[in-house]
Amino acid sequence: MPDPGKFFALLVDPEDAAPAPVRLELTPGTSPDTAAAVLTTVFRADPGLERVTVTVGGNPLGVSRRERFAGKHPDTASREFGGGDHATLPGPPQRFTLLRFTCRDCELAALRVHADWQPPSCPDHGPMELVR
Repeated sequence: MPDPGKFFALLVDPEDAAPAPVRLELTPGTSPDTAAAVLTTVFRADPGLERVTVTVGGNPLGVSRRERFAGKHPDTASREFGGGDHATLPGPPQRFTLLRFTCRDCELAALRVHADWQPPSCPDHGPMELVR
């Protein structure tokens, strides 16, 4: 079986080491194809977002950039990650709902596709609030 870490490496930019202001927190056991679908949804949902720090099970993977998933001029019919096989249906994903948490005191945001009992925390200001 292929190493899933190698597939996760395709989702992040090895040249981009600076943390992004938005963090995508995925649960342990998230598959690379689910992570790619979530990232595609993240970039579609926020056209101004260019970079996202990706973590799986609390472990940072790196920074994903919009170009990797939507290109500079997104064409949602053909530029979707994995869309070349024409097996994905158009529209929002049915497997998950994207949740956005923000810090009350700074611009840090965290994105999740799951709801833990504990909200994510800003390292400087504590628990974040659910926005959507």
